Amino acid sequence: MHPSNSRISLHFLFSTLVILVFLVPAELVGRYVGGFVNVITLAALLAFILIAIVKGRVNITGKLSKLLVFPVFLLLITFISLIVSAMKLQVSDAFELIKPIVMILALVTVSTLSWGEHEVRRYIYIPLILIVLLYVFLYFFELFGGSLGESVASLYRRDIPVLNMKVVGSLSQTYVAAMFFTFVYLFSLALSFSGKKPFISAVVSLLCLVLILGTQSRMGVIAAFIATNIMFITYILFGGSRRRSVSVLYFSFLAVFIISLPGIIYYAEQNYPYLYNGIVNYIFNFGDNLSGKNSMTTRLDQIQWALDNNSLMILGGGINKEEARLLESWFALYYYRYGMLGMLAYAIFWFSIMRLAFNNFLLYRFANRPATSSFNLTVVTIISVFPLFALSFPITDSPLIICFFYSIVAVVLSMANISLSAHQGKS
Repeated sequence: MHPSNSRISLHFLFSTLVILVFLVPAELVGRYVGGFVNVITLAALLAFILIAIVKGRVNITGKLSKLLVFPVFLLLITFISLIVSAMKLQVSDAFELIKPIVMILALVTVSTLSWGEHEVRRYIYIPLILIVLLYVFLYFFELFGGSLGESVASLYRRDIPVLNMKVVGSLSQTYVAAMFFTFVYLFSLALSFSGKKPFISAVVSLLCLVLILGTQSRMGVIAAFIATNIMFITYILFGGSRRRSVSVLYFSFLAVFIISLPGIIYYAEQNYPYLYNGIVNYIFNFGDNLSGKNSMTTRLDQIQWALDNNSLMILGGGINKEEARLLESWFALYYYRYGMLGMLAYAIFWFSIMRLAFNNFLLYRFANRPATSSFNLTVVTIISVFPLFALSFPITDSPLIICFFYSIVAVVLSMANISLSAHQGKS
């Protein structure tokens, strides 16, 4: 049974917001693209929650109230630190206050909606496909469209030499783009296991792999490879009636991969030298990455700086951008701003979501609900590779994907509430 018109309007607003965030021309906005997107997102979520309140849809459940403790904690730390350092405020400091507010609003508003097979396909998966097709077009238009293609693609990428010919778009950073496309890739892969029209999902997953390679994010490619194996193994162990066919597919994939490995290595060496050399150094010369000047030592140096400059340890010093250096790693950023308590709160928050999503997956896998079960399996898998991304950037706290990932949390929570209600109704 499809939702009513009022529900469709709210779901449509959500999917429109998701798409619009990825259409922001990063180069026109410049270095404040993250803050610009957060302001737009905040305004949209405020309008969204007002509509939900008018329709009587807002309901703070027990699970939601527990999850809200984490972003409220971030909001308090941020607000206090801005007051303490009021005489040293920068323009970007004010944008930091928007982040936890967006987290809270995304959790509250999106969790008010009912998410079933129809809604997940129409208002989550289809918008994700549209975003992937847009980025595929921009990528190939830049590669083969001459000066016009480069001009169009450059509107969606900040004018930084290191980003040339890489897939980043409005996401601004290669590792952020790689994590987002890894999520869509995993979702499509899971749907190709058990969903209707698996060919479409398989094609989308292949397009996402092209985009992940196009980001040339070394950690992104490694994380996508590891996540693929985690998803296959999880599905084989817990996936229900199609475990045997997925097992055959998985071992066939491994066999083809091993046989094709020399050709893959040659192709990558010729066409993606930056990516190839970086991964080879990670795997075979890891010790060399711990000395000299490279991205690894830069991140480790940032972590050491955070350890040396956070005298509070437990709580952290808040924003304080006037005195803080650029902290790209999640470990450095969270320890300096929020201390060990903030890092622990973050880990508990996402582990709780991972557990909820896994329970949802187990409940829906036999219920002939491929979209909802695939969505939850995707959430479990992407969270499992968060530690790999954490060294490179602040994972879900990147301003351009905050709304997206905390909306995902809200969808998982909504599904958990629905499954719990159904279970209680049967008992």
